[in-house]
Amino acid sequence: MIEGNIKKLIHKYGHTNCGLRHIELCEEIKKIIYDNKQIVFQHMDPPSKKEWSTKWDSQRNGFFNKLFDKEGFINMCYPLKKIVNQSIYQLKSKHIKFCKEKEVRRAALVEKPEYNVCIQYNRWIDSQRTAFTNEYLENVKIFKSKNVNKSFITKEHTGGHDPRPTYHNSKLDCTQYNPPPISNPQIPVEKAPPFF
Repeated sequence: MIEGNIKKLIHKYGHTNCGLRHIELCEEIKKIIYDNKQIVFQHMDPPSKKEWSTKWDSQRNGFFNKLFDKEGFINMCYPLKKIVNQSIYQLKSKHIKFCKEKEVRRAALVEKPEYNVCIQYNRWIDSQRTAFTNEYLENVKIFKSKNVNKSFITKEHTGGHDPRPTYHNSKLDCTQYNPPPISNPQIPVEKAPPFF
């Protein structure tokens, strides 16, 4: 039960290719553990509670490492990975939100494969890319790219990475959905009768 609830939270706050909003996630995991611990402790005497807590403390990090890994993430809760800067963390949160929304919009495009829907999707990608790039560069100007990129940790990029290519590689070729009409269509013209 506890594992299933935590898995749902991991996917609520994270995207395997874009990272994890771990501060919010770790807070919710703490609540789940606390609530479940209280239920278990109701049926234990003090020495049993102490033994249970000692055993849990010794196994907790391994449990979370395995669980996060199985879900495609790095355990950032036990021990808690501190955030470098609130501004950078907010940027990372926006990036994760973009990745999740991109999946939803692409799924809608698969459901309704129309040229206009694809064009709207690409416009949305352009606006998101511009906004993200501007905010990213502002943070880089203040904190240096190495420090900003460290916050964009994924299982594939354990030391962090520059997330901007995610935006550059997201647009679609809309002609596959409904090619635009040819610019100079040949309209059949009736032949004029002969002049003689």
